[in-house]
Amino acid sequence: MKIKNIIIGCLATAGSLMLSAHAASGNEALAKVVFSGTQGMPMPVQQAIADQLIKKGFSVAQGGVVSGKCGKVEVKTEVKDLNTDGKQEAMLLIGNACTSGTIGATLYLFTQEADGSVQRHFGFSASGYQFLTAKNDPWPAILVQGTGGCQPVWRYKNGRYAFNNLYEDRQGACAVPESGRHGG
Repeated sequence: MKIKNIIIGCLATAGSLMLSAHAASGNEALAKVVFSGTQGMPMPVQQAIADQLIKKGFSVAQGGVVSGKCGKVEVKTEVKDLNTDGKQEAMLLIGNACTSGTIGATLYLFTQEADGSVQRHFGFSASGYQFLTAKNDPWPAILVQGTGGCQPVWRYKNGRYAFNNLYEDRQGACAVPESGRHGG
């Protein structure tokens, strides 16, 4: 009985080590693909970001990034020090119409915190983004592009990006027509 328990314990330990090695290799492989062609982001931070993407269902296969039943997805990565603190942030547009709706991509921003952890901001459909200079604020405002002329602008407040206002690229772009109002 004692030998059986030892064998079972050894098998369980070996299995958990194999799972840990697989998870580590999974996040390393995903990090390599997502951050290919970029510079300045330390590998541990890349892997922490990859861990969060794995939790969202992304992995590596067929030489690229895939998402479960949605197959291969496009990835656009920009690494930039947004607030000039010497730490790189990562903007990702990742997805396809299956993962992100008709816009075709999901926008993520990953920042490095003072304690070294990685924080995810955003996680919604977008076709692109634009950094806007913010007066008296080290963090730029971010205009999130979609399919219409009414775009949300997000500003950094209290350690997180939060919705701030809407930007109209033409007069009335954000107006809700009478027929689209509730109770009208």
